[in-house]
Amino acid sequence: MMKNAGEEGVRRRIGRRERIRIGTEPGIKKKEKLAEIKNFVSDLKNYPIHSNGILDAPKVLADIIESLLGAVYVDTNKCYETVWKIFIRLSQPFITMETLGQHPVTELHELCQKLHCDVKFNNNWAQNQTIDVLLDEEVIGSATYGLKKETCHNRAAKVALDQLKELLRNNKLGPAPWLIIKH
Repeated sequence: MMKNAGEEGVRRRIGRRERIRIGTEPGIKKKEKLAEIKNFVSDLKNYPIHSNGILDAPKVLADIIESLLGAVYVDTNKCYETVWKIFIRLSQPFITMETLGQHPVTELHELCQKLHCDVKFNNNWAQNQTIDVLLDEEVIGSATYGLKKETCHNRAAKVALDQLKELLRNNKLGPAPWLIIKH
């Protein structure tokens, strides 16, 4: 009996996931994948679960969720409602309205616009995997991350945003020219 292509695709992904798990998938290095997951778990200590681009989640984790939901879809006779209910239950502790926030680059640009200061990103990523954030030519934040330039950019924005908020919270509008609000 011929199975439809959707079910076969799900079965192939489930089989691949299992081959990855036991280390027999061609071209997949189990230790590297485990190291990626360990780094991700370690980074979770420094950043919130919904990180707005600050964390770089390993693809294998997304593959596992996809395989799980695909298996539920097939097992429930293609019932989207059941898949959706299970997805909500799985994601609810992690993805809620409280955990969703504004992207750090957007938030930094908006705050700097309110303060009438210029924000620039000094991109040294190709040389030393570092990106600096400058407000009116003064460095306010910096981040180093070698795996992805975009993640490094987002982390630098987050550091600068946190620093700027802390200075504003403590009313430390000191001698740095970018802290003086222009009218």
